[in-house]
Amino acid sequence: MKGAIIGFGVIAEGHLFAYNLIKELNIVAVLDTNAERRYIAQQMIPGVCCYEDFETLCANEKLDFIDVCTPPYCRFEYMLKSIKKGYHVIGEKPFLLHKEEYAILFSEATKNNVLLYPSHNYKYAPVVRLTKNKLSYASFGKVINGHYKTYRIGHAKGNAEWNPDWRRKPEYSGGGILWDHGPHSIYMSCFFMEQWPVEVSCITGFCGDEQYTTEDTALLTLHFKGHVKIDILLTWASSVRETYYYIYGERESVLIEDNIIRHIDSSGEEQILEIESDFNDPKHKRWFIDVLNDFYKSVCTSELRIDLLKESFITVAVIEAAYDSSKKGGIKIPLELPQWFSE
Repeated sequence: MKGAIIGFGVIAEGHLFAYNLIKELNIVAVLDTNAERRYIAQQMIPGVCCYEDFETLCANEKLDFIDVCTPPYCRFEYMLKSIKKGYHVIGEKPFLLHKEEYAILFSEATKNNVLLYPSHNYKYAPVVRLTKNKLSYASFGKVINGHYKTYRIGHAKGNAEWNPDWRRKPEYSGGGILWDHGPHSIYMSCFFMEQWPVEVSCITGFCGDEQYTTEDTALLTLHFKGHVKIDILLTWASSVRETYYYIYGERESVLIEDNIIRHIDSSGEEQILEIESDFNDPKHKRWFIDVLNDFYKSVCTSELRIDLLKESFITVAVIEAAYDSSKKGGIKIPLELPQWFSE
């Protein structure tokens, strides 16, 4: 399969690492509006053709898929154009910025018989896969609550050649840390819980550099059926970089602390296992090997991957509700699911 990367930034380089290891997926073209990034792509990908606009790309290349790695503000436009050309689409998180855009893309993808594939790469971290397996044990019991923490020392910088602080500019990112790191914690919650939240509450604010208008810290709570909740703390104002996922069951608990997984069984005995999981690699290169293999498999088997689209829609619905909740003092906001969720 021949494909093109749209937006050759930091995360695209992570994707490229995986593409170089998967012979079935071949990147033949790159689209980027920045001349310096196009030059860098040519240095990194032998024989690649680089373009400045979508129309010229399509006129000159015979493609099977598009990998959208742009900042969030223009993903919908590129995805819709790609679908109408008959290209399969894989895209970074947040897949979209507005709930209503999902129905449009889903309708067009169904009409053109192409795959829409949100790249939810954190699910492929080795410690996360092992944790998911442990949650399936009968001895674990039902999940009763969870606590997630994502600590970062400032926002991740974009490429100096374009706009290194785009993550703090809502015209490009949609908002602050909720839009940047929120999707990972939200889809991970759904992945572990195997259900959707029914209500959302949130408080956002500033704990670090206040030169930006977008929040650097958020305390988000996802409320599930059965009085289960997952509390999520996200911040760019930390002095350390750490990623924690604590999941408590009726009889056992699993704690992820970066590359360490702690399993506390029903007797209180703790088992500690360290698995290199690349949480401190901002490009998450190794995770994308499994992501892209799954994307390729889904194309070959003609799977629509409604599961991923629903998971992605929930991230956007939760974030929109979270901002609404924060504006109203942190009250619970109910989530309403669209009709296509039940189709």
